[in-house]
Amino acid sequence: MAYCAQADLETAISSDILRQLTDDDEDEDIDASVVTAAISHADSKIDTALSGRYVVPITGTVPTIVKFASVWLAVCIIGGRRGILPEDYVKQCEFYDQWLKDVRDGKVNVPGLTEIESGLPASSTSTQQREFVRSTFVTGGEVENNPDEAKTIDVW
Repeated sequence: MAYCAQADLETAISSDILRQLTDDDEDEDIDASVVTAAISHADSKIDTALSGRYVVPITGTVPTIVKFASVWLAVCIIGGRRGILPEDYVKQCEFYDQWLKDVRDGKVNVPGLTEIESGLPASSTSTQQREFVRSTFVTGGEVENNPDEAKTIDVW
């Protein structure tokens, strides 16, 4: 599920500007495939930033801040194709890039998202590892522990 829709981009920057940025075939229409690809790219970037702290992809209701991030990151991706973005759009892009870094680094939270149980790996140990001791095998299969005597693997 995408975190925003083409209509959200049209609301943010207007249909005319979105058409100008995406109309590669010059048919005077918004190229929906360009918009869809940009939204997918933006959402992937969002999922990457959220993945260390939250369950992704987001299902159900998308928090408003995530929707806005998806919109503006998609606008940046679309505008970046042609190298033309007004300064106020660039500022929005920079804001949401920084916001994602802050979320990733734990500086800000995203209300409404399900947090991952723990930042720890799924596996862990419940017993202490054994300490290694200097041991050598002697004839008869017995183990001789003599930390004062230096041995090499050649002795085996």
